This record gives sequence, C-alpha cells and structure tokens, in this order.
Amino acid sequence: MKTLGLASMMLKAGMYLPAQNQPRLPWFDLILADIGDQQSLELSLSTFSGHISRLRDILKVASTESLVLLDEIGSGTDPSEGVALSESILQYLKDRVNLAVVTTHYADLTRLKEKDSV
Repeated sequence: MKTLGLASMMLKAGMYLPAQNQPRLPWFDLILADIGDQQSLELSLSTFSGHISRLRDILKVASTESLVLLDEIGSGTDPSEGVALSESILQYLKDRVNLAVVTTHYADLTRLKEKDSV
C-alpha cells in the first residue's frame, strides 16, 4: 500500500519509477492516505479518534480521480462497531472514488463484496 502511494507521488513529481519495462499508473488528482497510528497526546486523540479525524478529512476532499489508501479501517474500537463504521465508509467511497485500497482484519468486511456486486 505504501509502495503504491509512493510510486503515485513519484509520478506526480515527474520522477522515473523504479521498475522494469515501462510501468503505467493512472494519474490521480489527490493521493489520500490513513496509514499508521494518528494518536496524539498533545491533541488528546486516541488511536480511534485519530483515525476518524483523518477519515473525515479524506472524505471531504476525495474525488473520482483520487487514490484513497486506508490501512486497518475501523481499528481502535469495538469490533462490531468498527465493522459497521467501516462498511458505511466503504459504501460512501464506492460512489465517489474509482480506486481505494483498503486493508482490514475484519472478516465481515471481506464479505462485503458478496453483498454488493459493483
């Protein structure tokens, strides 16, 4: 996930991609990521509230031409609440971006594709 984000940023900066042959990546207007722990003692943010704050910012600006990278969506909270929150965020993103790469440890989220054929 980080490699995709980095390669996309390199492309936007006009750098050559460190790959064989002629790699092709789509052009993204924005590269938006929530990767890692966003907690902050200074701002009184827990891991969960740090993720929610970052997700809020991502959802505000994401467009169909954006690349969205989300690592362990819904983490830092009760698993059943994390699944429900993650599912609603993914449904929201589905209608707004062409490419989102999302990791999860929630088995229920991996079955989301079976519920929705799009």
